[in-house]
Amino acid sequence: GEYPRWDTWSSSYRSDCFMSARPIRMDNQEHKIFLFECTDFKGNKMEIIEDDVPSLWAYGFCDRVGSVRVPCGTWVGYQYPGYRGYQY
Repeated sequence: GEYPRWDTWSSSYRSDCFMSARPIRMDNQEHKIFLFECTDFKGNKMEIIEDDVPSLWAYGFCDRVGSVRVPCGTWVGYQYPGYRGYQY
């Protein structure tokens, strides 16, 4: 799916941090996600394919994810590093 703003995938404004992510492997489908620094798919972009990311900082990406594009697979984003905090 495509989520051009924070509230379109988080359903709230309770937190503005997105610091770790991992795919949910329930099938043989490929898992791919694009994270964008700004809303409307602008700014720095990070592509993740089939990989757990315990810390976006460790991969050189900031914690301010403004928009998300998921072309395939199911993903869970977490508020804090190490898959902690609110899940998105």
